[in-house]
Amino acid sequence: MARPKKANHLKIISGSRRIERGAPGGVQIAPLEVAPPPPEWLLDDAAVEEWNRLASLLVANRMVSDMDLGTLAHLCAVHGQIVACYLAGITPKGSLVGVYASMSAAFGLTPATRSKAISTQTGTTANPFRAFVAATKR
Repeated sequence: MARPKKANHLKIISGSRRIERGAPGGVQIAPLEVAPPPPEWLLDDAAVEEWNRLASLLVANRMVSDMDLGTLAHLCAVHGQIVACYLAGITPKGSLVGVYASMSAAFGLTPATRSKAISTQTGTTANPFRAFVAATKR
């Protein structure tokens, strides 16, 4: 299977983005301001609990938009299936765990992808390297 395409913001972080390739910023979708209720078809209690937990975290960090809700719902449904397996004393299949891992990574929920995820938090933060860069330019 081919490696998935790297997002523009991850290319900027790693220093591998070439400006002459692709759209400059990609499609910008406004993040949600309030966590929506779970979809009606999400019936499993563990899945609904995971929806409430993740939706509030992702909205608070401005990392989820209206376009992401379907994928988030499927992530929560897979989580519900894994919990049901464990409650029944069955080890979940590797394919189910693999789907959960890849979907979690898409939302920046794993330690490796969390460090690369960029939220759309507004506001200015001080650059901790500003003094260092100024000192080296003298």
